[in-house]
Amino acid sequence: RDFTLRVPGNNSGEIGVLVDAFNDMLAEIGRRADALQAANRTLEHEMDVRQKAEDALIVADRRKDEFLATLAHELRNPLA
Repeated sequence: RDFTLRVPGNNSGEIGVLVDAFNDMLAEIGRRADALQAANRTLEHEMDVRQKAEDALIVADRRKDEFLATLAHELRNPLA
């Protein structure tokens, strides 16, 4: 959405106050929308980093299991 639109504010009195408040509200919504998008980008990056770390841990765990299975086999059946 485009929060850069503004109502012209050359009115005085109550209408001018209302227009100024509306424009201030649009500016605040725009700032918060930008902050929310930045936070979402940060979270998506953190999710990617954590997913890669989890994938690496899964591979390491699998290799550990294979090593322990090989070690157990060698202990039970040593090379003569």
